[in-house]
This record gives sequence, structure tokens and C-alpha cells, in this order.
Amino acid sequence: MRIIPIEFIMQRIVPIIVIFLISCTAAKQDPLMNQPVGVLESAQEPQKPSQLNNVPEEKLATPNVKNGVIFAKTDFQGVLEKTYVKLLFEDLVNAENKFHLYIGDKEGPQPFLWDVNPVKPGYFFIELPAGTYRISSISIPVGSTQATERMDVTIEVFPEKVTYIGTLQMIGVKERIRLGGVPVIRPGFEYAANIINEKDEAIHTFKQRYPKYFKQIFIKLMELKLHRNEV
Repeated sequence: MRIIPIEFIMQRIVPIIVIFLISCTAAKQDPLMNQPVGVLESAQEPQKPSQLNNVPEEKLATPNVKNGVIFAKTDFQGVLEKTYVKLLFEDLVNAENKFHLYIGDKEGPQPFLWDVNPVKPGYFFIELPAGTYRISSISIPVGSTQATERMDVTIEVFPEKVTYIGTLQMIGVKERIRLGGVPVIRPGFEYAANIINEKDEAIHTFKQRYPKYFKQIFIKLMELKLHRNEV
């Protein structure tokens, strides 16, 4: 029987094994790990929705051909009456167009959770790129966190036009605890929603706020597809 010297094994066999292990490790390595840390962080950061505010009167005098103005009244009752809310507007065609509308009074008794400039309760007058939007969620503060519930309200924004879209009435029935999702236990609330046509009051309010606007005001009410959130 031939005996292979240990020196031969060390010189010939071991290097082959080492090269094989290195190649296997390189094949399993995630290619993203070779990218700079800054690239990974920027790729993971979601784009934050822009904040909506009431449109200044001077902007109505020089309308943007790509934008339109909508105005409406909000009527929050029950659980929603005592607090301030955040609505999320999403463009149904251009997914990058997302906007937050904060409604509340920073001078009210309850500390404001978000570092933003909200519009006061009642009517809002906002400018958006023309298109079809969905109000997809409503959020309210609960302690140091927030409760968010799904909505489904469709809105049309017409270029170079001012459109009244109705009164969004929402009655917060009761607070509750939701199970599942992230985090597993999270606050929530039940609500009932409705769209009301108060065009006479609304147009009168608009003309008081924007007395120099003499063009036609169009009417296209919001479409409510979810009258109650799931229990």
C-alpha cells in the first residue's frame, strides 16, 4: 500500500479546498452588500407625502394649467370631534403623487402630535395636480401614537378649475383595539361616513374667503365607496 506524505497533502490538496470554499462563499454573498451603505439607505427610504394647505388668494388669479382647486367641508363627530385628523390623498394614475391633509387646531387643548401646519376644522381649499384621487386613510392621535383606518373616497380634480366636492361627514362610533399587522396590537376606531351636498353654503363661504375670484365654480361631489369601516 502506497503512503502519501503529509507534505504532499499540505502543498497540493489543502490549497484546492481553500479555493473551493472561497468561491462558494462569494457565490452566496448578497450583491447588495458590495454597495456603499449610503446607497442602501437611500433606496430603502420611502417618499413622504407632501403636505396640503389652503391655497392663497393670489394663486387663484394665476391658475396653473396642470393643477386644479377643490374645496369641501369636513364634519367630524363622536370620537373624531374631540381631536384632529390626517387624511391621505393618493393619485390613482400617478402613484408618486401622495398628499397629507392635516385638519385641526394647534391652539386647542390637546397637544398636536405632528409637526405640521394644519388647516382649521370646517372648510378646506386645496390645490392639486389634475387627476383622480382617492382619500385612502384617516388617522387620529391616540396617546403618543396614532390610529389609522382605511377609507375609500374618490375625488376628481380638473385643470384650471375650482370645484366644490361636498361635505365629508364622519362619525367616530367608538375606539377599539386591532389585532394583526404591524404592530400586532394597535389602536383603531369605528366610523360611519357620508357625503352631503351643501353647495349654497359652500359657495357663499368660498366667495367670502376669495372675493376677487369671479370665474365659474364647478360642482362634482366626492364618491364614497366605504360608508363604514370593517368591524
